[in-house]
Amino acid sequence: MIARVRRTSHVQGWSVKKILRELHLQRNTVRKILRSDETDFTYERERQPLPRIGAWKLRSSGL
Repeated sequence: MIARVRRTSHVQGWSVKKILRELHLQRNTVRKILRSDETDFTYERERQPLPRIGAWKLRSSGL
C-alpha cells in the first residue's frame, strides 16, 4: 500500500485528496507515507493491558 500511494503521488501526479478518495485511506496516513522514507509501518505494544471484563462477567452471570 505504501508503494502504491507513493507511485500515485510521484509518478501519476495525484493530489493527496484524490489518493484519499480512490484508495480509501485517512489523510494523516497518506501524509505520513509521503513525508517519510519508511517502507513498512509497524506498531509494537510495550505492555499488554490486563483484561477488564473479568469482574463484570462474574457479576453479571449471577455468581
